[in-house]
Amino acid sequence: MYAVPIIAILGFFLTMITWIVFYYRDRRSSNAVEMQIPSSEIIRKKKLKSMNSLKYGLFLVLGSVGFILGVFIESLFGFGDALIALPMSFVGAGVGLILFYFMTMNMLKDEDEDEIV
Repeated sequence: MYAVPIIAILGFFLTMITWIVFYYRDRRSSNAVEMQIPSSEIIRKKKLKSMNSLKYGLFLVLGSVGFILGVFIESLFGFGDALIALPMSFVGAGVGLILFYFMTMNMLKDEDEDEIV
């Protein structure tokens, strides 16, 4: 009975910690890379790394949102413990990856249009 709120709270804080770790690790590695690689490759690598952080961020945040939504649905309809929360977290994570795919495609399409002009 008390496991669901504890897991939801832990999931939220683990998501935030992971997001912060990815952010600072990306900044530190990009500073080391700037000293060794020409500027055009630095920009390309930064874009790829920022997209990687976007992917993990959307995956974890929407997975947590799906879990919280599953807990809400369970309490609303009176289902048993963790019957809907876990599948909803998978659905939320999948939606995050699909959203990442569409965002990345739009970014790449915009870059291609800017290079042509």
